[in-house]
Amino acid sequence: YQRGQKSSQVLYLVLIMPDEVPFFYIFRSLDKGFSDFYHARMVPAISHISAARFWLSCGQQDIPRHFLDSSSNSKEYPLSADCLDAARSAFSIEQDEPLHFLVSGQNNRRILEGAVSHSIDGELPPRSILGYSAGAKIGIVSPEISFMQMACLLSRIDAIRYGSALCGRFAVPADTGRLPARKPLTNVHVIRKHLKASPQMSGRKQASAVLPYIIENTRSPREVDVALFLSLPIRKGGFGLPRPAINESVRLDKPLRTRNQYGGTSYIESFECDMVWHISGKTIVVEYQGEQYHEHQFSIHRDSIKRNSLIEQRVRVFTLSNEQFRDFDQFKRFATLLKETLGIRPRSRISDPEQRQKSLHAQLVRPFAL
Repeated sequence: YQRGQKSSQVLYLVLIMPDEVPFFYIFRSLDKGFSDFYHARMVPAISHISAARFWLSCGQQDIPRHFLDSSSNSKEYPLSADCLDAARSAFSIEQDEPLHFLVSGQNNRRILEGAVSHSIDGELPPRSILGYSAGAKIGIVSPEISFMQMACLLSRIDAIRYGSALCGRFAVPADTGRLPARKPLTNVHVIRKHLKASPQMSGRKQASAVLPYIIENTRSPREVDVALFLSLPIRKGGFGLPRPAINESVRLDKPLRTRNQYGGTSYIESFECDMVWHISGKTIVVEYQGEQYHEHQFSIHRDSIKRNSLIEQRVRVFTLSNEQFRDFDQFKRFATLLKETLGIRPRSRISDPEQRQKSLHAQLVRPFAL
């Protein structure tokens, strides 16, 4: 090596530790000194579509909360048939569903019936693997890593929908039409931190491209679809409206006295609204009425009080039904009226905006499923 010359040679110094686990010090070039230091010990983690299906469907009480990040004290458990059975049992995964796993390095991949293994050469960011106990022999990749993995496998629109579901306040169980409430599993800020900490990870580029369009804080998949259709740029098939605040509380000028569902008296200080815009001193609200709307008689009373109270405060209230959303012409009329009320005139040089909108609409009316 001569002064002034750059070397592309990569040197590996392998230190054999007492438990015979290799550590790799990597020198990218002799004139840069130390670069990345990593060790390749980690428990097998459920990943890719198996992890995505789990995160979509798990309820609040089923969320694993122990981080199993690789560390100098962690022990590596090889992928085995016992590991496969433990994963199905711990994460309630059906026997007839192939399980996808993430393991450290190509050497740890195994051919097992009912399992598909993927490897990662390097270190995952902190808090990337979770389990149900600190010493668990099997884990699952975090929602943030799952989002990166699925961004490679899904269309752009479905990647946005998946990311929005991870940042939403609902679960989507496979065996029921109901949407149990839960706290968001992650948010755009945390996902962005994981992306920055994973420069070499597959899916980072695709995930970064769709991250700005994720809709946070929604209570249903259809709320995601409606907000996306309204707010995506015209060049991407949307209507180009400003992104609304999702499930924001609109405060009343004075508390409202009303009857509650138990027959008693309640005082309401604010109403949570599905989509809210604050523009030029005006407040505009869109309320989405899904297929389960008015399931209970009390819902009719509550929503009537809500609408009248907001109108009394000079809030412009729009309602949108699922059938309106599914009919392109009906939704276009709705979006046009909303655009005029907002005083927004999105500009675009796109020659075929309606064709793009129809294409996006066809994707969004299809239920999101993995």
